[in-house]
Amino acid sequence: MKWNGVDHSAVRSPGAYLTTVVSRLCLDQLKSARSQREQYQGPWLPEPVVTSGWEVPDSHTELTDSLTIAFLHLMEQLNPVQRAVFLLHDIFGYTFKEIAEIIDRKPDTCRKIVQRSRPYIQEQRPMPRVTEIRDARKAEEFILALQTGEIQEIERLLANDAILYSDGGGEVTAAPKLIVGSHKIGRFLRHLSSKKTKEMELQPAQVNRRPGILILGGNRISGVLALDIQDNLIAGIYVIRNPHKIQHLGFPD
Repeated sequence: MKWNGVDHSAVRSPGAYLTTVVSRLCLDQLKSARSQREQYQGPWLPEPVVTSGWEVPDSHTELTDSLTIAFLHLMEQLNPVQRAVFLLHDIFGYTFKEIAEIIDRKPDTCRKIVQRSRPYIQEQRPMPRVTEIRDARKAEEFILALQTGEIQEIERLLANDAILYSDGGGEVTAAPKLIVGSHKIGRFLRHLSSKKTKEMELQPAQVNRRPGILILGGNRISGVLALDIQDNLIAGIYVIRNPHKIQHLGFPD
């Protein structure tokens, strides 16, 4: 650990020091991961954080909305430095002077990075949720539609321009490209459910603080669906099937 070998008496602000060390380690990791991701097969999605059942978050904070799969996926469109500066300033509230010291850049450079990144993030970012209970009910309807295999019902729950991302990492079967549009997604899910209905069980779960679905089969979790629900319609479906990204979940109670 970096902290263990440091003369603590020489550190004026432990919090600032640790923030700087962690941020730089994260930047190194992001740069390495970005290079590896260029060879990744199919869409890349972050590892999900899952809790059983649906719970309404106790507050709708900026940080809570920044934990969703949709937002984390959006962050992947920024390069590591852009992401670090944006998160430190707009999410965690650091000043540009503080950020400059953390990432070894000038304050004006950090300010310009945020100014250039913010319009793209604001345009693409899912709207903050204020109707968690309604979203949970919509997810329940979606589970029922998948179980019955009614393509019209599946399409009814989707926004016309909905997008489905499927991350198998080359390890398991997954859609190699994005699927766009309610009709194409409906056909894809209908085909999938018709083949797997007898082998799988769908269970509601909270995925990164949003309603989602676990795909259970063979006494294990074989997939996680994170849902982005906007205006009472499902606008985004993030299917995470890469075994390396869900093996930590084990089997739910």
